[in-house]
Amino acid sequence: MMKVRLVDAIEDNDPGSNIWKSSFVAARLAYEEGKFREAYRQLMKTLKRAESLKQHEFASACTLMGMGAVLTKLGKFKEARAKLDSVLSVCSDEKTKAMKELHAVTLMFYADLIMEEDGELNEAERMLLQSIDILEELGPDYSLFLANSLLDLSGLYLEKEQYEKAETYIEAALPILDKVSGRADATYLRASMIHQICQHKDDEDFIFDLVKEDTTRMLYQVGTKHPNLTRALRRYAGHLKTHGQEEKLNELHNQFEKIFK
Repeated sequence: MMKVRLVDAIEDNDPGSNIWKSSFVAARLAYEEGKFREAYRQLMKTLKRAESLKQHEFASACTLMGMGAVLTKLGKFKEARAKLDSVLSVCSDEKTKAMKELHAVTLMFYADLIMEEDGELNEAERMLLQSIDILEELGPDYSLFLANSLLDLSGLYLEKEQYEKAETYIEAALPILDKVSGRADATYLRASMIHQICQHKDDEDFIFDLVKEDTTRMLYQVGTKHPNLTRALRRYAGHLKTHGQEEKLNELHNQFEKIFK
């Protein structure tokens, strides 16, 4: 059965396990709404609840990974790195599928941390490639997580303006997202946008109109503070600034003012 959430690795259905799962999901929802402080407070409770579980090592490591992701968005990079390092120290040598999965997803969040902190794209690339290797080895049950890593890697190559590489990885992600999430889903829309950018890399006007249109469509689904949406739009804004497209940059800021706040 395809895994769609990390918490699915906790197979026990006792009250303590179910409470931990609900607590972790609540934190994830707050994270996706851009309520990062609320998400962190919820994860602190989740970490405490993990202590009594039979699978406490996995549950604790999973929660610490979530904390690292949230701290990244709060700009607390040193603390985020410490949390993610602690997870990698636990799961890097583990052979269970659950720990391998956690290892791969943690590498994905670590890549985001590196890009947010100092923009070191080569190190982030290495981590995403490792994440993909692990998930491909785990097999089709982990295809959704694989698609997310493929999507992030294609976005990284887009930022490096390595369009052929970006297109290769996004074309691997799209069929998975189509099957699992559907074409109306915001993640699929983001992937489709990257694919079209690769195919029209020399047409800045087309890309600009595409970004505005697809961002508007995604806003109806995920709101103005979803971390993936804000990250993608800010990086595109960085591209416009680097290439001296000040008029387009100002228009983008005006149209999506709430995202850039």
